[in-house]
Amino acid sequence: MLLGTLPACSGLSTAPEPDFRGASTSELVAPFDDFHAALMTATHRFEMAVLDEQTPEPGTHVFRLVTILDEPVVLRARSTPPAAPSTTPAELDIAVRFGLWGNPEREREIIDLIRTRLAELARKHPPARRPSTPAPPAAAH
Repeated sequence: MLLGTLPACSGLSTAPEPDFRGASTSELVAPFDDFHAALMTATHRFEMAVLDEQTPEPGTHVFRLVTILDEPVVLRARSTPPAAPSTTPAELDIAVRFGLWGNPEREREIIDLIRTRLAELARKHPPARRPSTPAPPAAAH
């Protein structure tokens, strides 16, 4: 019995561009690599699977997900500046559309969980000191 299939190649997707008008949005500052980890935490908590990830333009990632109840979820993450390395903290503009007609409560829950996980990751792995920032003077003993 075939229950469902996943696209073999995301580059061949013919799905229309998602409409984020009216979607819940938030701005965060985090490395994009940490965003991926935070998104995986949200997929586990809300019983979702990532079906597809596309990069329609530099610095923009669109994730198509589905819940265990077959509800579609689309999440867009834009980083500013788009050329920043994925390990460098950058401004992230997040938009989430839950379900066919939107569900602001669930969208906010997903954003809040991503924000919380990003904060946890930032505490565990603070950004390295930039080479241009002088080290504090050593204490004299």
